[in-house]
Formats: sequence, structure tokens, C-alpha cells
Amino acid sequence: MLINKILLFIDRRCTILRMRKVKAEIKTDYGDFACIFTPDEVGYTVTCPSVEGVVSWGKNLAEAKKMAREAVELCIEVKVENNMISKGLSFRNLRVKSSA
Repeated sequence: MLINKILLFIDRRCTILRMRKVKAEIKTDYGDFACIFTPDEVGYTVTCPSVEGVVSWGKNLAEAKKMAREAVELCIEVKVENNMISKGLSFRNLRVKSSA
């Protein structure tokens, strides 16, 4: 019984390792952003290299894309509220305010 559980675990890990990262554009209220979807044992972890601090997760690719959109938008809104970026600019032209 234990050997069957070990073999099943190894089979799942090998399947996950064969799965590739998925890159996709996510449409948000602030523009389109390239996100990286990395499969894990139970879903997808999402990162967005162009928006610092965005990390999310979904149990399938569709849910991960929905969560990525929400995470990107919330991260941008928090940065605007904390005066880390200027209001009224498209994201591609956002300027990070210096803390000095």
C-alpha cells in the first residue's frame, strides 16, 4: 500500500514537471500585461514580471487568469493610493515616485 502511494506521488510529480509554463496576456482596466502561469501540484501559480508584487494562484488555467487580472489591478490601485505611481497615466507610462 505504501509503495503504491509513493509510485502515485512520483507519477504526479513527473506529470507536473512535464507541464510547461504558460505565458498569456491578461487584459485589465489598466492595459494588457504578460503573465506567467506555472503549474504546480494542484493548480497554477501566476506572476506578472511587469508589475512588481503580483503573485496569485488558481486551481485551473481559467481561474488563474481571472485571479491574475484581479491581482494586477489591485496591485496597481494600491501603488496609486500609496503615491508610488502617478495618477492619470496609462500603465506603460507610469512613473514610480522616488522616496527621496
